[in-house]
Amino acid sequence: MANATAPAARRAGHPPHDQRSALPDPAGLTEDQRRGAVCVWGTARLTGESAVDLGEQTSAVGRWYPRACRPHAAAHGHQDGAQ
Repeated sequence: MANATAPAARRAGHPPHDQRSALPDPAGLTEDQRRGAVCVWGTARLTGESAVDLGEQTSAVGRWYPRACRPHAAAHGHQDGAQ
């Protein structure tokens, strides 16, 4: 039985936010990576079905929309919709 006092994210199998890898610096990414067409941690072209949305971001480069392939998202501790 799950610990009733554990945060809901941990009970659901999601790592705590502080255990997720930070997103890469958008200044070092390609335009395709910043717009979510390519994985932010690799070179995989993404589709709506293959991508994990990492949430709209705002930084010195402006708004950007990072997404990742499922293997890289899992390796960096991100789940669908988690930021």
